[in-house]
Amino acid sequence: MAVDRKKFDDLLSQIPEELQNEVLQFVEALVHKNDEPLPGKDGPPLRTLFGSWDSEDQRSADNERIDAQIAAEISG
Repeated sequence: MAVDRKKFDDLLSQIPEELQNEVLQFVEALVHKNDEPLPGKDGPPLRTLFGSWDSEDQRSADNERIDAQIAAEISG
């Protein structure tokens, strides 16, 4: 997955300046971690598994529906 550095820098500039370095370090660590094989496994990096499972639900990425399900679960 290619990282659009300009887009990332634009997003980074929207958070308070005192947090920008911390967020940058977190993102760099996350990208590095996702490029390594899973712990205890000799298989592919975690990133290669993203999107590999098909739930056959055409609305599986519907954020509004997901938010509604989470809210219903939280409210009991």
